[in-house]
Amino acid sequence: MNKNKVSKGHNRFAIDESLKEQDLNVLIHDLRVHQIELELKNEELLRVQKELKEAKYKYYTLYNFAPEGYLIVSGKGRIIEANRKCFEVFGVKNLKLVGQSITDFIDGAYQDTYYLMRKRLSVDSDEQKCVIKMIRRNHITFWAELTIKYLLDENNIRLHVIIRDVTQRKENEIRIDYLNNHDQLTGLYNRRFYEEELKKINTLKNLPLSIIMTDVNGLKMFNDSFGHNFGDELLMIVADTLVESSKDEDIIARISGGMSLLFYCLGQIPLSVMSILIKFKKV
Repeated sequence: MNKNKVSKGHNRFAIDESLKEQDLNVLIHDLRVHQIELELKNEELLRVQKELKEAKYKYYTLYNFAPEGYLIVSGKGRIIEANRKCFEVFGVKNLKLVGQSITDFIDGAYQDTYYLMRKRLSVDSDEQKCVIKMIRRNHITFWAELTIKYLLDENNIRLHVIIRDVTQRKENEIRIDYLNNHDQLTGLYNRRFYEEELKKINTLKNLPLSIIMTDVNGLKMFNDSFGHNFGDELLMIVADTLVESSKDEDIIARISGGMSLLFYCLGQIPLSVMSILIKFKKV
């Protein structure tokens, strides 16, 4: 009887040992599988970290060496971040740019233009653009094209501002516009500008509209006798005389070879026109 009990106890112990060995093998297998999974995940993590590092470097390079100035501006208009091009454009160092209000670098005559552009911008709208004068170090102004768009950062609203120095382009545009609308010799407005402007001001609110037409007598004889250079000088003297005798709102145009035309668009009465003619004669 005792032998049977001992035999049964021994068998149970052997079975338990066998089960423990199986559990241990399963555990070891699971640990190896888990180790392989961790190694694979670690390799994936290292790969992602490497890609993030490369992407960060590319972003840093593209951001800081971009041909345009990039600004991150807070909702209150304070500069939070700027790339190297901005420091070059404004001629200042990082510490003198970050933390400043962007309006500190906008010419006073164009503050309203920037304000209205900001007002047109909404969170869901496309980017807004404008061309304004901005201020470099030492109060030197330059023409800049601004492109702004909202950046949503959790609950914070920020602006992404791109600044392009378009001084050369703007100056060329101004020069072309000047040449299109001014007489090359006298600097007065030309016939093209006169005709377009007359269409705009020929309205009831500008009546009476007074027009004075002048002509340089004997210009052809003067050119034939003394040469065209002297004739051109005479025309410039006449042009200067008209400009000095007129008001800022008056428009003076040269509409033909020897004729200048002056018209007043602020409702000049005949008596006022006569006084102007007398003034011309005295000059």
